[in-house]
Amino acid sequence: MAGNRRPIILLRLGIPTAPSRKIAFQLSHTFILIGVGMPSTPLGTSMHLLIRDAVNRSSVSSAAAERSSSSIMLYCLEGGLSISLVLLGGLFAGLTLAFMGQDQIQLQVIAGSGTRKDREDARKVLSILQRGRHWVLVSLLLGNVITNEALPVVLDQDVKGGWFAILASTILIVIFGEIIPQSLCAKHGLSIGAWSSRYVLWVMYLLFPVAYPVAKLLDLLLGASHGMFFDRAGLKILVMLHESLNFSTESLNREEVTVISSMLDLNSSSISSIMTPFSKLYTLATNQVLDELTRYNILNSGYSGIPVHMENHATTFVSVLPVKSMVALNYEGEVTVGQLNLESLMVVRPDVSCQDLIHVFRDRKVQMVLVTDRGTPHGEPLGIVTARDLMNELIGEWVHLEYLSSAC
Repeated sequence: MAGNRRPIILLRLGIPTAPSRKIAFQLSHTFILIGVGMPSTPLGTSMHLLIRDAVNRSSVSSAAAERSSSSIMLYCLEGGLSISLVLLGGLFAGLTLAFMGQDQIQLQVIAGSGTRKDREDARKVLSILQRGRHWVLVSLLLGNVITNEALPVVLDQDVKGGWFAILASTILIVIFGEIIPQSLCAKHGLSIGAWSSRYVLWVMYLLFPVAYPVAKLLDLLLGASHGMFFDRAGLKILVMLHESLNFSTESLNREEVTVISSMLDLNSSSISSIMTPFSKLYTLATNQVLDELTRYNILNSGYSGIPVHMENHATTFVSVLPVKSMVALNYEGEVTVGQLNLESLMVVRPDVSCQDLIHVFRDRKVQMVLVTDRGTPHGEPLGIVTARDLMNELIGEWVHLEYLSSAC
């Protein structure tokens, strides 16, 4: 090009001088006006103004599109964060019930007698609870509170409305953060607790600076929890429920319930309630001759041992005549009771429990004890208690002598 005919590039904010030809190109939302030098004319000026207006409108549209794209991304991010908070809050609420609903005594029972999977699940849950039941509780509650309090804040930014954000967060928390998770964990608490035990441990250590001191304070004020213990009366009711409810084929039958219930009552039952009164006793004196009638009365007395008292002292008992010793006895001539191989007679007080009497029979290898008012041989005799009486109290049925002999 020669002379004053030279190409001129006019930007959006530039003032055109003398373009003779004007070609508009749109590149990245910006108009570039290219002109070949010509004298400035009113037409050229008006064309430049028109192009500049188009460029301004394009710039506004581009900025609006960018803002719209950013808003959609932010909306999706806040929506995803809201859903994550709801699910996380529900997880904390469900795990609180899953762990706090487990009794440590029951878990130890399952860990020792359940199926293989139940034993493994029980050990995992126990490993968490044994670190501190209150520590687990405070950690899960803190996690639940943090997520539930953060949800309205996120929803308020998302939906741009305070009341709507509160209402939406309440509905989401109640349905998806409380009802559904707690319903699932109430039914499958052991499995869910075992599955999440590792993550719960992470949360416990993550919230350790706050949760652990609060947990120790609760231990100090309320005491550490070691599970539910039953006293004898409670255990008796529990055993009876196992029979009446009949959960499965492994439930206890009536005979087993009777034996267990009677065993639980032995400690509270005194031997005075099961002894044979002194007035109904068949006794012998040391100088009693074992004639045919005496031998007949002894064998038909129904006892494995007959109390023997001193001559002319019917209330002073000194020994016991074992009935089985008379089987091989030679009755030639006069044989008195005192000449036989007698066993010593143990004397106890009437307030001794049946539970303690079991230890006496086991340790002293005796089958009969004499009950006196003072627990001494010179006390007033009240009655006798045999191993058969104790077994009858234990199983609630009459025990025949042959069963007693084989048991003792």
